Amino acid sequence: MQLCHVDRPAFAQLGHHYAVFSLLSELSHFYPDIERWSASKVLPGLLDDTRKILVEQDAGGVRGFAILKRGVVERKICTIWVRPDLRCQGLGQSLITQSQEWLQCVRPMLTVPEESLSTFRGLLASSDFKLNEVVEGYYRPGKKEYIFNGALLSASERAVLQ
Repeated sequence: MQLCHVDRPAFAQLGHHYAVFSLLSELSHFYPDIERWSASKVLPGLLDDTRKILVEQDAGGVRGFAILKRGVVERKICTIWVRPDLRCQGLGQSLITQSQEWLQCVRPMLTVPEESLSTFRGLLASSDFKLNEVVEGYYRPGKKEYIFNGALLSASERAVLQ
């Protein structure tokens, strides 16, 4: 098992980043714009040190990953994913701990879609995440997003930061 930090020049040299980005498409039913987001936000952020991808892998491939954002206003775990057959074995907690270290933040923001809330409950409780708000329709019409340790930006605030 190997924990890799994918950033800047390393991104161009490491082959497993392709696997991470291909796995993002599996999350598109929760976040329909995730592929555009990864190309327009994550990739440039890797170059300017505002984003990082933590990847847990072994010979069998990607076991789990976290995509992080360390901005002036926001310290966020944008995406955290653990292979389904490896869940509830400490890998998610390890990724949370590594994320907190890189983000230099004990309580980074994290959002969870309503369909995944029960899957994340144990991890959120053990990591002392606090629910701050529930927003309907932020990423998908009629669907709730649960926001922990922070607040989502309004449409006007997002436009200013773009």
